[in-house]
Amino acid sequence: MILGGIISLIFWSCSPKVIHFTNEKARFAAYETYEIVNYKSGQREISAEGVEVQSIIASELEKQMDERSYRRVSNDPELILRYELVSAQRSEVTERTSFYNFNYREYTIRTILESVILLELTDRTTGKLVWQASVDLNKYAKKDSKEEILKDAIAMLFDTYLYRAKSNRKDESLKTH
Repeated sequence: MILGGIISLIFWSCSPKVIHFTNEKARFAAYETYEIVNYKSGQREISAEGVEVQSIIASELEKQMDERSYRRVSNDPELILRYELVSAQRSEVTERTSFYNFNYREYTIRTILESVILLELTDRTTGKLVWQASVDLNKYAKKDSKEEILKDAIAMLFDTYLYRAKSNRKDESLKTH
């Protein structure tokens, strides 16, 4: 019994944690159409790998919205689905000294890449936030491909948005995890 609890605690602490917000006052029954945007992509030139990542994200977002019976349109959508992949580097510096030689110092610098995916659904006419979710991509196993990591992360994020188009009721059958 105790061993099972420890194993599940270890598994739980290693699994990605989704942070989310749903505006319960949103007019869910009024929403049927959406458009996908990534405001940051237009600000700079994107590498081939970046274009591939954006394509994977857009495809997965469209798949999730299709499962909820939303229609993607380019003119006058009711919802704006914005995504952002935030990446940053940070460095950790470790200093080692010698017990025998006070002048000896050895430094180790480790660079860590941190990434988060953020999704937001906004009511286009009111500008109010309908839903927002994010997950730290560093919690995913490094052995998985970018595509597998992004697909799973987006599915986990959408597990917190359980509304079908034109409905005010949550639909628990939309959960995949």
